[in-house]
Amino acid sequence: DIIVEAASQEAVRNVAHSVLQNKRDLMIMSVGALLDETIFDILSEACEHFHKTIYLPSGAIAGLDALKSVKDQLDSVTLTTTKHPRSLKGAKFFETSNIDLEKINTTTTIFEGTAKQAVSLFPANINVAALLSLAGLGSEKTMVKIVADPNTTKNTHNIVAQGKFGKMNLSIENVPDETNPKTSSLAILSAIETLRKYCSSGISIGT
Repeated sequence: DIIVEAASQEAVRNVAHSVLQNKRDLMIMSVGALLDETIFDILSEACEHFHKTIYLPSGAIAGLDALKSVKDQLDSVTLTTTKHPRSLKGAKFFETSNIDLEKINTTTTIFEGTAKQAVSLFPANINVAALLSLAGLGSEKTMVKIVADPNTTKNTHNIVAQGKFGKMNLSIENVPDETNPKTSSLAILSAIETLRKYCSSGISIGT
């Protein structure tokens, strides 16, 4: 059996260990919670102790298989995420920022920093940064830029990774989910595909 978390980082912190303790596998969508090293270590140990597995779908991005493959040869990973201002509403970042999303009328960079900072300040908007961090250089070395564009109809993620292996440049333009524009339809489809793979046997495609 598998339990799917699609609630919040707080939900991961509060119930993930209990799920594993009750001998259930777990799919986590609010991946940002795992950038807390204490939470990550506790859940990793629980997986080993209870012989269970945590699944992290690729979500709204592509290329995680390639990034994992070159993890030991990475020098830098940067993510630029562009969304319509309405997709960023309610983020913790705006509690202390003087940026007014309603007044943005041109493409505006509203945040630049580490993935760890981004996930803390935009917990419902930038889980892709957490996934990139876990697959690559970690949350302190993965750099993130968040851009608000009032003219876009997509959630766009541009990923650039460089190192001894060469260079990866990925761009994904996602259609926002109709009921929750903070996330993308691809993130939902990714979760469905992960469940399909979990319930299947046979040939497995990808790293």
